[in-house]
Amino acid sequence: MKALVCEAYGPVENLVYRDLPDPVPGAGEILVAVRAIGVNFPDGLLVEGKYQARPPCPFAPGSEVSGDVIVLGAGVNDFKVGDRVLSLTTRFGAYAEKIALPAAAANKLPPFMNYDQGAALLGATGTAHHALRQRGRLQAGETLVVLGAAGGTGCAAVQIGKAIGARVIAVCSSEEKIAFAKAQGADEGINYSRDDLNQAIKTLTDGRGADVVYDAVGGDAFDACSRA
Repeated sequence: MKALVCEAYGPVENLVYRDLPDPVPGAGEILVAVRAIGVNFPDGLLVEGKYQARPPCPFAPGSEVSGDVIVLGAGVNDFKVGDRVLSLTTRFGAYAEKIALPAAAANKLPPFMNYDQGAALLGATGTAHHALRQRGRLQAGETLVVLGAAGGTGCAAVQIGKAIGARVIAVCSSEEKIAFAKAQGADEGINYSRDDLNQAIKTLTDGRGADVVYDAVGGDAFDACSRA
């Protein structure tokens, strides 16, 4: 099969398009013909050797994937050949024509979603959902401030916040990004490159501050939000 391969840690430009042996699914695994992949910031860190995981080279990066089941490993009963699936795998290997996945780590792709949507779903959306629901315990009627609201996980946080029923304030570095965040559902926008972030949050919340802050930026922006 063809794959995009990291032969040595370094810039993403050094990835090589070459042949790798077809993976063989073991017990409890499925072999998937890849139809779409997600490309995320951690993928770049991974191939540069700056991520917490450091798989031995050579390897194919990529963790978000969608495709079609083409082979079932022993003991797999929840899928059949031809099923459309999506997965977020910690094994990496999505930047390839085929990938072997634990069946327990795969989900059937809903009929209303295409492959591109499936491949882009779990990483950013899963991160934002965990942050807002499990950690922030965001509730309907609360105010959510989203830093980096035009980025991958930030955009997902805006959408999830609105689905929960929160008032969402998007924090971005430009008016264009604020417009994008509002198109995703944000109620208000703050341009932190122009406005005093701390004061702007106080103004929009009548001095009460946010109930939950989703921070994908860090640094001074976090400090400003935590003091608002």
